[in-house]
Amino acid sequence: MYIKCTDSDGSFDAPANVPCNVDSAVKRLAFNSRLLQTFTAESLYQHGLGHKTFCIEEDDTGSPKVHIFTSKLKTCEALGMTGDQLYAFFNKGKDIHVWS
Repeated sequence: MYIKCTDSDGSFDAPANVPCNVDSAVKRLAFNSRLLQTFTAESLYQHGLGHKTFCIEEDDTGSPKVHIFTSKLKTCEALGMTGDQLYAFFNKGKDIHVWS
């Protein structure tokens, strides 16, 4: 899930000349979801629990699906909140709507 603020184009902070748009964020999240899935499987195997892991929702091409949501929050409001406050805000599930 990628959440962007209502007044944002969805870009994120990155070094100069590094893509930082929504498409780049989606690719990074998809890659990291597979990485986490692999790590989980290998860790469980190392502890004698077999190659077990969690399922990742996939699109028609078999790539991890990343849902993009737009919050009602403005960027300045989100930046003024702590991680715990943001979690509590979004955990209510009533603030976000599908962007695309």
